[in-house]
Amino acid sequence: TIGNYAEMKESLEQSLSIAKAPLQLQLPAEALQITSEAVLRGLEAIFEVLQDEESLWSLGEQAVSIFVDVWQVSPPSTRERISVMAKSLLERLSSRAADWEPGCEDFDMPSSSIFDHWVYEALGLLWWQAELDVLDEDLLRKTKAEMERRRYAGFGDATAELAE
Repeated sequence: TIGNYAEMKESLEQSLSIAKAPLQLQLPAEALQITSEAVLRGLEAIFEVLQDEESLWSLGEQAVSIFVDVWQVSPPSTRERISVMAKSLLERLSSRAADWEPGCEDFDMPSSSIFDHWVYEALGLLWWQAELDVLDEDLLRKTKAEMERRRYAGFGDATAELAE
């Protein structure tokens, strides 16, 4: 009925205004410090698990995002440690990608990947390298060459658009 529609519309508009409002947490300094330390301990535990190469590779470049996402919103007291962990994981993942060559069809993908070719994982690694200011020019060159190769080979995937 029209009455129900009006109520639903008003409820939806209220929900949207609440969702759009910025979240404002006013934590006491002590609570913020305790929370930051707990988050850092959690990340350190994850970092320890990811010292196993296969555990790290199972996540691929997504492992780096776990740390960067938290680092970006962390207080200065924990940012440096989180940044170091993210860069360490990225360096190890990037070294594994060093063997990828344009035209290579023999490669290992992270088990979490939904993609079927190394070029997609390389794009993720390059993203994090750029974000963390540690760009690997060789990986960039190889990835661009592979994207061009795929474009001219008639692959009908998104790499053709990305290469342009």
